[in-house]
Amino acid sequence: MKLKVVFLADCLVTQKAGIHYYTKQFIRRTIQAYPEHDYYMVVPEPYEDIDISEIVIPIKKSIPFHLRMRNVWHIPNRLNKLNADVVIEMAHFGPFRLSDRTKRVTVIHDLTPLIYPLWHDRISTYVHKIFLKRILRNADNIIANSQVTKNAIEEYLPTVKQKISIAYPSINIKKYKRKASPKNDVYFLSVGTIEPRKNYASLINAFNTIAKEHKHVKLVIVGFKGWKSQAVFDLINQSEYKDRILIKGYVTEQELVEYYLNALAFIFPTHYEGFGLPLLEAMTLGTLVICSDIDICREVCADNAVYFRDTEELILAMQQVIDSPTDYQEYKLKSISRAQYFNDQKINLDHILS
Repeated sequence: MKLKVVFLADCLVTQKAGIHYYTKQFIRRTIQAYPEHDYYMVVPEPYEDIDISEIVIPIKKSIPFHLRMRNVWHIPNRLNKLNADVVIEMAHFGPFRLSDRTKRVTVIHDLTPLIYPLWHDRISTYVHKIFLKRILRNADNIIANSQVTKNAIEEYLPTVKQKISIAYPSINIKKYKRKASPKNDVYFLSVGTIEPRKNYASLINAFNTIAKEHKHVKLVIVGFKGWKSQAVFDLINQSEYKDRILIKGYVTEQELVEYYLNALAFIFPTHYEGFGLPLLEAMTLGTLVICSDIDICREVCADNAVYFRDTEELILAMQQVIDSPTDYQEYKLKSISRAQYFNDQKINLDHILS
């Protein structure tokens, strides 16, 4: 039976972090795997990077809380007129007020606003506390991006356990030809939004120690300035080696690939993640991964990364990579194979789209 399937995809326009890239590949993979259905996408403005019918419902920034009004009023009204069969909310908040005949699906990327509210935006934490349990109870299906996220949902609301399935991300990074870096351009790379959860403070402190002895080594950070990030920028400005700490913000895919390919190693010092797409990007390109010894990094990287538990262990790992880079070739080769495990997976939504 042909279904009308709608993705609520504001995050394609409003965000440039992991949730954006997860959503884009999720929609593409779903359409490819189930081409027999009719697909629509709700966005606040036109988004031309996916071949799909768009329902554009603008966000009026001049109206307080209009974003949430869209979620609970304007979007449901439009979708009920469309007679949607399945509505998939790609970013936690919804779907709301749909016809009883419509199957409701919500995608959960992480529960950091609830588990670690001090690391998060206050409004986001407040909204999650008010609405998330109701959203999860009302959902016919819940999709988590990892086993770590699935476990967190089950602990938060055990009664929804049977509704939860996992859809890991996969990526299709174009393998641009490696461009040789200048001989003096030796750097460690980190990728991710600059916010407290990412633990950039430990990375910068570790780099300060490394930089004393290795005057040619740099630190490159690719990521947007996020909430509560001023302390990180203050730490950088106070560093004796701030001229060698390069904040790149947004870069093109080609530039990002080149940063990965030419790095000494990719460092992921995060405290907590739902998945951590940069891990998968680095492994796909065969870049050595140095990452926090936490559950999600173990789930994604298995034994194909160098793990650390504190700043001192991170310093030691960075020093060893500088001194003996060839010792880590096996990690790089194994990581490519590990990445392929995720990138080759076909999305399975039979329980939703049947």
